[in-house]
Amino acid sequence: MEDPAFREQIQGLKAVTAAINEAYIPSALRECFQPGKLREYATDLDLVFDGAIQEFDDGTRGAGFKRSADGGMNYHVALMLPPDAAHITAHVELVREEVVLVESEAISRRDVLHALDAAVDAFSALKGKAEALGHGSQPAPAAPAVMTPDSGIFMGSIVRVENGLLAQKTGRDPDKLTWHDISKLQGRVPMVGENAEINYKQGVGVVKERERATGIER
Repeated sequence: MEDPAFREQIQGLKAVTAAINEAYIPSALRECFQPGKLREYATDLDLVFDGAIQEFDDGTRGAGFKRSADGGMNYHVALMLPPDAAHITAHVELVREEVVLVESEAISRRDVLHALDAAVDAFSALKGKAEALGHGSQPAPAAPAVMTPDSGIFMGSIVRVENGLLAQKTGRDPDKLTWHDISKLQGRVPMVGENAEINYKQGVGVVKERERATGIER
């Protein structure tokens, strides 16, 4: 039969150990929440540390991390250390062009490394959520905001083809391009590098046929 006095002694030791740990945690977290340590943790987890620690009015300290994702997206991780330094909170977002697509719930841990580990573990779930919402692929680039001709004759070299439009170098200005809507052209559509003459009437452009070399065989 267990001695009640011994049991009480064990309970007392456990209470003392817990008190020591509770007193140690804040100082340990503050020590780890330094630029050098954060940069070391980030390197181990293939993250990029922003390099700065923010100080908020209420005494909270913050640090930011990033990692590139597919489709022009980036993972953003924000670590927050409250004034009592009793725990670390991680917030994870999946961002494209500074627009937050999806974000995780707050992740709370007792040390910096475990908080960053948990944040990285959340990446896959965020990516899956983003793909389910239709954010998985990079949106197609918008067509140039240009006006196509309605009338006139345009001569020059074709320099670009994109999004159903031809760009033709016309005039002396090296930066000036005339854009042609391919769907409004009649005749063979010229290729990049070819010189072309396009005659417009009422918004329809007729591509002049290139002269073919002729000869007499003897």
